[in-house]
Amino acid sequence: MSKLSRIIIILALLLGGVVFVEWNSNAYAAEFDSETNKKVKNLKKLKIPDEGGNKQETKEKSWKKHNHAIKIVKQYYENQGITVSGDFDDIKYQEQVKTLGLAVFSFKKSEQDAVSEYIKFMDLYENYEQNEQIDELINKFEKEVITDEELSLLFDLGVTEESETLDVPVSEEEMIVHLEEEYIPNNLATVASVDMPEDDQTPVTDPTTEDDPDAIDNNAGTSANTYYPLKARDYAYKWTSNTANLRNNASYGYYSKNSGGCHDCWWDCTNFISQALAAGGMKYVGGVGSGYVWSTNWYYASGSNKPTFSWGGANAFYKHFKDRARVASKVAYLRTGDVVSLDTGGDSKIDHNVMITKNWGNLSSQKYYTAHQSDTKEEYTLARLYQQGYKVYGIEMDKASN
Repeated sequence: MSKLSRIIIILALLLGGVVFVEWNSNAYAAEFDSETNKKVKNLKKLKIPDEGGNKQETKEKSWKKHNHAIKIVKQYYENQGITVSGDFDDIKYQEQVKTLGLAVFSFKKSEQDAVSEYIKFMDLYENYEQNEQIDELINKFEKEVITDEELSLLFDLGVTEESETLDVPVSEEEMIVHLEEEYIPNNLATVASVDMPEDDQTPVTDPTTEDDPDAIDNNAGTSANTYYPLKARDYAYKWTSNTANLRNNASYGYYSKNSGGCHDCWWDCTNFISQALAAGGMKYVGGVGSGYVWSTNWYYASGSNKPTFSWGGANAFYKHFKDRARVASKVAYLRTGDVVSLDTGGDSKIDHNVMITKNWGNLSSQKYYTAHQSDTKEEYTLARLYQQGYKVYGIEMDKASN
């Protein structure tokens, strides 16, 4: 049916007093620009577990394969007074398992490998449902009845195709030494081979080269884009606590309110990082009240409005800042106030975001992070994340347009 025919019919119905449904211009998208059509056409399905087969077969095989880890996770939460369903298809349970991506080091060494593999499995298992969502949304797109929010969700479900941030190659013996040092609080003397910088300085050996002349800003206290890494770090310090009074800033109460008023029952990693960036001077992008679904925007709002998906969603956050800032090609380029995005299962979707709050050198084992969910303040370094086999994407925030 042509546009003219539709208009004639609508006018006739209006004049006859028959039309009683609201015309939603956002929901009816008859035409899309060529770039949007291209993006939808190029969308890829998300990776599913290696067990393969259909969802039910994978579920049965994996229940046996990960049975030990399932029991460990159950006990972990019971020790905190939290009941878990153990149902692979329960979204809340999926999040409870995936949340442990930053807590895996708190388990016994004999349990860590099993828990880590279970976390990676769950990150992929949830993709069965998300692939179904992709199919449904593409179908709506093709029928020209997709809403702005649904279109943004479709793009958010898409994969990440950026180059990872590479670690500095070190010998196995050196890596073991650095990992052992993590268990010694505030240990500086044992890293004798490195001339330690102040916490707010750049890495000891400036990695700037002719082919990457802008890799390092030589003053972490200030940035050309008016982002202040140390203010972001100090905010992260203040609000890293498992108490109701200190863990959550009441000025950012949207997620708590929409989760029933609790203080730790939602996936808070990215909301926390966004708050720290804002405290460091990172400016909002986009108008509050409109465009919250698009990853090109980034802002907090509450009440009748909502924060952007990129404010509280790990994958949308990464999509925003990979374009707004820069993904570091080497871990040596990362420093205090930079954000590290993690893909725990290797499905090219970001699951966690953390902030570097202490930087003692070029190695990943010299860069300490602070994060929420699970809450941690400089207990571990980026080396632990590489050790777990996570894909690491470090974002240089001093390069962000601001």
